[in-house]
Amino acid sequence: MSFWKNLKYRARYIAHQFKHKNCFKNSEISYQDIFEKINNSEGLSKFERNLLKSKYPEIYYSALLSDKNWHTRYNYYCKTQPIVDNWVLYESHAGAGMLCNPLALFKAFQEREDFNNYKHFWVIADDHELDYLRNEYKDFKNVYFVKYNTVGYAYFVARCKYLINNTSFHSFFAKREGQIFLNTWHSITVKYIGYDIPGGKKLVQNMLRNLLMADYIVSPNEFMTKIFNDSYRLREIYNGKYIQEGYPRNDLVIKTKREEIIKKLRDHGTTIDPNKKIILYAPTWSGNNVSNPKIDIERYTSMLEHFNQTIDTEKYQLIIKPHQIEYRNLSDKQLAACNFVSYNIDANSLLSIVDIVITDYSSIYFDYLVAKKPILFYIPDYKEYSKNRGIYFKLDELPGPCAHDLSDLSNYINNIEEIEQQYKKIADETRAWACKYDDANVSSRVLEVLFDNNQNHNLLQAPKSDKKKILFYPGTLATNGVTSAFLNLIKKIDYSKYDVTVYTLISKREDAIKNLDKIPDEVRLFQRVSAPILSKKENKIYKRSLYRGYNMSEGKMNVAKRIMRREYIRTLADVNFDYIIDFSGYGTLFPLLATLGCEHENTKKCVWQHSDMYAEFSNEEKRKISKTKLTIENLVSVYDKFDKIVSASENVYKINKEYLATEETKHKFTYSSNLLDDSRFKNLDADSSYYIENDILYTTTVSKSNGFKKTTQFPILRDCIKFVTMGRCMPEKNQSNIIKALKRLNDEGINAALYIIGDGPLKASLENEAANLGISDKIIITEVMQNPFVLLKLCDCFIFPSYYEAQGLSVLEARMVGLPIIVSNFKAVKSVLIGDKQFLLKGFEAKDIYQGMKAYIDGKIPTDYVFDVDAYNQKGIDEFAKLLD
Repeated sequence: MSFWKNLKYRARYIAHQFKHKNCFKNSEISYQDIFEKINNSEGLSKFERNLLKSKYPEIYYSALLSDKNWHTRYNYYCKTQPIVDNWVLYESHAGAGMLCNPLALFKAFQEREDFNNYKHFWVIADDHELDYLRNEYKDFKNVYFVKYNTVGYAYFVARCKYLINNTSFHSFFAKREGQIFLNTWHSITVKYIGYDIPGGKKLVQNMLRNLLMADYIVSPNEFMTKIFNDSYRLREIYNGKYIQEGYPRNDLVIKTKREEIIKKLRDHGTTIDPNKKIILYAPTWSGNNVSNPKIDIERYTSMLEHFNQTIDTEKYQLIIKPHQIEYRNLSDKQLAACNFVSYNIDANSLLSIVDIVITDYSSIYFDYLVAKKPILFYIPDYKEYSKNRGIYFKLDELPGPCAHDLSDLSNYINNIEEIEQQYKKIADETRAWACKYDDANVSSRVLEVLFDNNQNHNLLQAPKSDKKKILFYPGTLATNGVTSAFLNLIKKIDYSKYDVTVYTLISKREDAIKNLDKIPDEVRLFQRVSAPILSKKENKIYKRSLYRGYNMSEGKMNVAKRIMRREYIRTLADVNFDYIIDFSGYGTLFPLLATLGCEHENTKKCVWQHSDMYAEFSNEEKRKISKTKLTIENLVSVYDKFDKIVSASENVYKINKEYLATEETKHKFTYSSNLLDDSRFKNLDADSSYYIENDILYTTTVSKSNGFKKTTQFPILRDCIKFVTMGRCMPEKNQSNIIKALKRLNDEGINAALYIIGDGPLKASLENEAANLGISDKIIITEVMQNPFVLLKLCDCFIFPSYYEAQGLSVLEARMVGLPIIVSNFKAVKSVLIGDKQFLLKGFEAKDIYQGMKAYIDGKIPTDYVFDVDAYNQKGIDEFAKLLD
């Protein structure tokens, strides 16, 4: 079959397949009009170019309607297609409709002389709304509608110069150079948002990066500008500008024609009587998860039934507008229960015909203030809501009375003139600060900034100080030595001198979530939103780079650079930090992101070394457990791209420099000693996470974010010598030989036991070894303890026989308790020694450890040492400060 005949059959098939999925305004659209610049652009496949030359361009058009692999198509279009200067894309609430601030801007644009010089693309998610809008705008030759989450959506997000959104784009989005992104936002918030929400630091990632990528953020007043700076932590790092000129959408409250909105309500199924006054009930969404809102249909039906019995229904009619998040989750049966307003109806246009608004924690009451009409509040759950979610305003600050039950609410309606007069003063005062710029011309001023580059309006920058801006990458925050060292450091940092951001990968592990909760509130958190969006070729090179580092061909490195540059913009919004610190130190993912992706010349980059790195990567048993392909040679390949290579102690610095330095990097090696978290030890008596009962130690941990509880228990052995070690169950910790040594002691009639505080891949193997030796009752592996000092203080002697370490913080933690110390003579051991106040093992074998245990039993290990933890930490803090200076 010939190529062209094949093409014809494909065209028929695709036309049938997408018959009801048109994403543009009508089927008569000129394909050449939409793709006029594609034909002359670089990057088209031969197949796509032939399609454009053929008489069946419907195939390529239909491909844009598909939702298959649309994320990767976005990547492709960004690489191959130019930005079109006169294309404008509008999106409100993930395609909910022509709504909110973007709608107000679009309507104001229609009044400008240059409206027809631009092509306007509206993102719409609902097929029925697409049909409705296509018909409504059928006479507009420059207005198009694109289906949300399709290839076409990706195409226009990639190619439109002007992007206008009132919330956030998907996780795939990375603003291209040359695009102008206006984030209009969508409220004067009443309830807590951003980092202020309980657990908010794990919820803000996509919104945060969208705000930071925006060239402009619309702020209606000083209050919201402060919210952006503080509650979303844009202070210090946002380089765009706030347009503090009011809310465009409030123009619609003043300007919308009554007959226009009444027609739209009827078209969308809302019963409306133009001869009756309208009461609008418009609550916000309930719950803490925007993806799974709490829906209480009885709240709506009970109000409707009560009002039918208690207010004058000849004078008033009630319509209900749930928040669009709730509306989208209502079933057909639930929708039929009340006179709901569709989420496709713009709330501010609706307010133009409303006579009384009833709301709760919704910001809609701020918008309605410009109408200068009565506002009532129905808040039956104030205490619970304010406790669980948090609100910024007290009840006595509201510009209307607050009802806790429906009887009070109907009473307010029946006496509305008196109520309106009673709250006039507070309504006027609230309007004065909340709506101070809302003069029905806000949209025009915003458009002048965006399209005319008019900088004479009220444009503000985020506050910046002389604080040093630091970005840390600690890895996944799984419980290990790196995470402990990181948390210890970040708790001691002087936040009056440093603005700190932490970038981490999202993990569902319970221990990682707990460790995330330990990050201080002063820290700004970026969590990577999804994996990179890559083509097959890019994905292959990306995966290769994770174990090859810079040891790849020039061509592959160019691809890796393109990937990482896009990732730095996508995940970190191209923020310019003073210092980027790869604190994890064991992989190449973040080093490549930092060195290839960050193009800010003033940014200094540091990589940490938490161990004797050559010994670590020569440990074949550990490499087999971790299944890593990364070699020390490939890890070292990234070092030359960093400004400083930082070891976790002075002694391991000397070792790493000796084994790993090159002529190009030897001057970059330095050190900054790990710190200790002494708060857990100092506050041990007040720690409620554990208790002892009947010689059983119970430890309970609770996650602040997920609320889960987990209780572990293990016996406190009596009438025996209790040795203890601490660290992950890994080969380098040499815990197997402690078990063998303990077996020999017990065979000699010495009643001794061993606690291993830790968890890890070798835990089961160690338990099996103890069982095979017949001493299972003498070996207790506790798993990870949030406060190991609870157990350390109950033991007699600390033993640490590691083959290699960066420092051995566990030894210093045991010194805080005052335990006698048995430690192996690993290369960096000097950093934990205090004169002769410990027993230094002669070797690493079981017989050597046995000798150390015997020395303790014979009273030969001194305990009369002094360890000043405050002085130790101050030295480490000074080293870190010197590193940055």
